[in-house]
Amino acid sequence: MKLFKRWFGAATELEPSSEYGGYELLDTAPMSASGQSIHPDNAMRLATVYACIRVLAESIAALPLHVYRYETDGGKALATDHPLYSVLHDLPNGEVTSFDLRENLVGHLCLRGNAYCQIIRDGAGRVRELIQLPTDNTSVRRDEKTKKLIYRHCCEKL
Repeated sequence: MKLFKRWFGAATELEPSSEYGGYELLDTAPMSASGQSIHPDNAMRLATVYACIRVLAESIAALPLHVYRYETDGGKALATDHPLYSVLHDLPNGEVTSFDLRENLVGHLCLRGNAYCQIIRDGAGRVRELIQLPTDNTSVRRDEKTKKLIYRHCCEKL
């Protein structure tokens, strides 16, 4: 619910298109029939968009998220003792619950087409935290030599 409180706060004037994810560089900001720039923040001010995103995000975030271990007989068993279980199921980091993180990720996925988390590892390489990155400040490209995806996060808007 925190996601929607942040997005759907007090009414403010629309911000200039320079705040809209770099579209201004190409002068291709998506426009509505009225000539207004279309951006996820603007869209969330529409009750229908807000309601649809809220239903999707809350419904998906409420689904159970468990870690399983394969058994020797081919079955599977809940692995509550697995190091990832508490990160995924309970607290992905010290700031948000698993539900809140997943709700935010689904909201960003619906509105912006992608959602990203930084994986914080301990000294042994085990996942310790998942921290959501702002979608507008994260880019992805494929390394030409290794063919691996490279994620770049920069220029945090304050």
